[in-house]
Amino acid sequence: MSANQLARQIHDMKRGDHACLIYDNYKDQLEAVLPFVKAGLERNESCLYISNDLSLSDISSIFDANGINVQREIDNGALIFSSNSSDGRFVPQKLVESLRSMAMEAESRGFQGFRATGEMTWVLGSDCGCDKLIEYEVMLNEYFPSNITGICQYNSKRFNPATIRDILRTHPVVIVKDKVCRNLYCENQRILQDEGERDCGIHWMMENLIRFHTMEESLRNTISARDDFLSIASHELNTPLSTLLMRSQLYSRKDSDSVEWKRLNESNLRTIHQLIGIVDGMLDVTRMSKGVLRLSLEKKVDLEQLVRSVVSQVSGHAEIQVSSEKPVVGEWDPYRLRQVISNLLSNAIKYGEGNSIEVVVSDDGDNTCLTVEDHGLGIAPKDQRRIFQLYERAVPFTNISGLGIGLYISDQIVNAHGGNISVQSELGHGATFRVTLPKTPQANVPVSHGHVH
Repeated sequence: MSANQLARQIHDMKRGDHACLIYDNYKDQLEAVLPFVKAGLERNESCLYISNDLSLSDISSIFDANGINVQREIDNGALIFSSNSSDGRFVPQKLVESLRSMAMEAESRGFQGFRATGEMTWVLGSDCGCDKLIEYEVMLNEYFPSNITGICQYNSKRFNPATIRDILRTHPVVIVKDKVCRNLYCENQRILQDEGERDCGIHWMMENLIRFHTMEESLRNTISARDDFLSIASHELNTPLSTLLMRSQLYSRKDSDSVEWKRLNESNLRTIHQLIGIVDGMLDVTRMSKGVLRLSLEKKVDLEQLVRSVVSQVSGHAEIQVSSEKPVVGEWDPYRLRQVISNLLSNAIKYGEGNSIEVVVSDDGDNTCLTVEDHGLGIAPKDQRRIFQLYERAVPFTNISGLGIGLYISDQIVNAHGGNISVQSELGHGATFRVTLPKTPQANVPVSHGHVH
């Protein structure tokens, strides 16, 4: 996830959020703090920064360099800098009262809210102790819900693991690495302060278990409802599309001397076939997510012939070279393999930047190999596993269109045959997709013989 995406998550934090930032380097610290302060200033909130490791002049310079006019914001009271160097005394109640007073002052001056963030390393030089620190954070939880938004900054290299664990217990929101997380481990205040009945912690744990189970069940139901919708929508769309396809095919058989008429009809047919492919893909996704993929195996399926058949349909979009040293025949589902070949070629055309594409079919005895190589954008190493997951894409939708289902479907089909699919790539140097299939059936799903699609 990029710094911009983290900034958007921090920008979406709600009034009253009490977060802890766990960081171990200067870069991670600033990538969270800067957007937090900027969001406050944009919303006409008064913003407090409490420094310790960084000097006030350092913070001022950093803010200025990142688009915050520090002097102007200080002059109008929107930005407040404070250095909380410990004098050996730590009184939680006093600190919380100070924040409350500043929030009330901001409100009286017409600001829409108050937010604060501080480097918590100042407590290391005090008589704090973990108990006082927990008391302070719990008191903040009691005060935060309607009055203030804040981030407590904890350097994981300065605080010991036991303290970090306790800090996680006290914050409803945690910022760690590049994510803003609602904290599953934030405990009930009575537990933290050892108040109430001894079994309070047990009740809290059981309530959380029920709550998490309910959320999980709700998510499963939502996914199931989505899949049902896609299935119904696919079936509903198939009927009018099939009608349009038949009409266009009938019109194409009519005698006509009009070149324009033929061109328009061919364009209509291509569009209809494209729409049918999208609808079929949606339907396949719903089947595969429910484990309903079935193979219809046929003997003596010629893989090179399948490849050339698919290439003949898309060859107008790019130069595609197909090579095979000898006939490669196996017992596979030809309809499903056509989908795999079509998806791989479609990807190569989309991301190949108009360069040539090489397709190689080979045979090593027991297994068959199909490789599709393009010379386009390439795929970053961190994305090479992710792109085979459902709805995942290597580039944003705004750059190149697509639903992010083609490689997922291909992976499912290849795995169902007992094979595997992989990619080798570097950014800017194209990508090579490799499909390996056993020549004899090793299907991982129900099979039938003969065409039933």
